[in-house]
Amino acid sequence: MDNINIADFELYLNWAVSILKTQDPQVIQSFKEEANLRLDRNSLNNILVAALHHLADSDLDAFRWALHNYDSEFYTELRRRTVVAAARQLIRQGCIPGQDFSSLPVGGLLVTPRAKEILWKHTSPFSEYLLREILHTLQPA
Repeated sequence: MDNINIADFELYLNWAVSILKTQDPQVIQSFKEEANLRLDRNSLNNILVAALHHLADSDLDAFRWALHNYDSEFYTELRRRTVVAAARQLIRQGCIPGQDFSSLPVGGLLVTPRAKEILWKHTSPFSEYLLREILHTLQPA
């Protein structure tokens, strides 16, 4: 399936949220197998990101569990996307790469206190949790 219509997206989103809330590895494995048969990887990833956003706002325990237990490749990709989004935001706000922030090879971001403050100004619960995991603040000498 290359494109998914809005009604189907919402159906899969609700299904994913319900499944992730169970925090049951066997149930989630069955969901992954079924979803992989029905959806292309990009559509499934978009649904999972939307489900995680929903959980971050409504069930923080389920969000944290799902983030770390759903799939390690998916988690790594979310970290990478978060680093890219944070870097873009910092650049838009006038920060200079290599001076105000630098990406780390392990999927993190080294930031100055000023850059960290910029990132915290407009962040969602979803992004806040991921930023806490990837940010390393450079302390002035």
